[in-house]
Amino acid sequence: MLRTITNNFAALTVAGVALAWVLPAGFTWMTDGSIRVAGQPLLSLALGAIMLAMGLTLTFDDYRALARMPRALLAGVGLQFAVMPLAGFLIARVLALEPGLAVGLILVACCPGGTASNIVAYIARGHVALSVAILAGGMVAYLFAFCRNVVDRPRRMLWLAAAIVATTGLACVGAVFNAEYTTLLASAPTVFLAASLVIAFDRRVAMAIASIQAVLIAVALQQGPWLVIISITGAASAVWWLNNVRSRNVALWAALWTGLGMGVAGLAGGLVSKPMAPGVWNDILLDASQAAIGGLVVGFVVLLLPLIEAAFDVVTPMRLIELRDPKQPLLREMAQRAPGSYTHSISVASIAEAAADAIGANGLHVYAGALYHDIGKMNKPEYFVENQAGGINPHEKLSPAMSLLVIVGHVKEGMEMARESNLPRSIRHYIESHHGTTLVEYFFERARRQAGEADESEPFEFGYRYPGPKPQTREAAILMLADAVEGAARTLAEPTPSRIESLVHAIAAKRLTDGQFDECDLTLRELHEIEKSIVKSLNSIYHARIAYPGQSEGAKRRPAAPTMANRGVTA
Repeated sequence: MLRTITNNFAALTVAGVALAWVLPAGFTWMTDGSIRVAGQPLLSLALGAIMLAMGLTLTFDDYRALARMPRALLAGVGLQFAVMPLAGFLIARVLALEPGLAVGLILVACCPGGTASNIVAYIARGHVALSVAILAGGMVAYLFAFCRNVVDRPRRMLWLAAAIVATTGLACVGAVFNAEYTTLLASAPTVFLAASLVIAFDRRVAMAIASIQAVLIAVALQQGPWLVIISITGAASAVWWLNNVRSRNVALWAALWTGLGMGVAGLAGGLVSKPMAPGVWNDILLDASQAAIGGLVVGFVVLLLPLIEAAFDVVTPMRLIELRDPKQPLLREMAQRAPGSYTHSISVASIAEAAADAIGANGLHVYAGALYHDIGKMNKPEYFVENQAGGINPHEKLSPAMSLLVIVGHVKEGMEMARESNLPRSIRHYIESHHGTTLVEYFFERARRQAGEADESEPFEFGYRYPGPKPQTREAAILMLADAVEGAARTLAEPTPSRIESLVHAIAAKRLTDGQFDECDLTLRELHEIEKSIVKSLNSIYHARIAYPGQSEGAKRRPAAPTMANRGVTA
């Protein structure tokens, strides 16, 4: 039952995306005065698409029950409620297609909605409806084929559908009731949508959806190809500039260049498509200025960053920069209560960021995650050796099982603190996965030794492992490796380059053979590049120093800082 409900919800959201491109057909019909003809088929189409989406998850028994309903009910909407859902069911089940792809195929293959009394009206305007259906089907298929990070999250699909409906409706309604500003009202929403999507996802998603929507609006409003060119020019400029927004100045420059590009495209379109007659220059300049003004809306996208982050459940670069601020409450508290862990986190963040940049991963994201990965140690800082100032180790008074609970508990406590502070979900993943399901080796060996001395059964290895999960992203895998290596490097009495390289390779190979990287898309080539970057970073930290005159021979060697590994505690 739960799976059926989930499938239905996902299918309905896909249908919402498809409907977002079908809606302009109704506004096209309104432009020639056929409001009565446009309204009823559009409503009928919406009902038919919803039933189509639900039909993808129905069984033959459900259709038998549907056939036993009163004939009067089936007569009015038989095309939508029976034929189209059944076709969608057959395509999805027999050909084993994705629901969204089946929706697109049915929208293209079938007459898009309308009761029997309006079939003639649909045929008369079938070129618009068919064009819209083809565009809708193509985009839905594209999303399912190449944008799994969008379609795998129903919440993102729902908000994507809402954004498309809003921008498309604004463009069409505005152009219908304000025909003199068609260039501005038809292009600006597309550019704004592209800017929002490139911030939320990536260039591929933003450019694909913006391009299809530009064509769709032009078809719906019966405009020429130059409207498409203007919209795509603005979308391309916005996507190029806003791919990695780290400051408000970037948004300002994006707005200026987008406006300039769209203005030039509008001017070129007017010169090519309109005859050189008296008075035409005023129309050309008006369209070009409208296009330029439409590009300036990109600058306002910065004001909606919190809404974009909340709606699509993403973290923008500007938000990550805010999280890096040492004045963040969690970081300030950590610096006061667990200064050693805070210093360790900063070192790990620098190492991980360089490694992420080396393989083309998100260095800014992993840096922010590394700063918070050990916040759970604030509750019991004295049990972690980087926060101890010498003296008695508290773990010497505890059994291995109790020490294990304290060490492993910092992950759970860190997750609780992150939720209370409303840290983004992707940042919380670093906290829960930076140890994966690795073995807490020191306390496991200590428990085995005590069991052998007491002639008791040996403890199970599974009970001395972190609960996980394993890293799900390349960035999380990088943090796991950087965290382990940074602590282990401090145990080297003489951290020479060759010893550091051997240590890094040994730890990386151990994590790999232990299966810690099995659930992320990290390749062996990338792992090798990560090792090289980490070795380079550690060598820069533990580089040799010149001995000053009068310095004693013993002082020339810098002793390794105490860590959990050489003090009997691994965490």
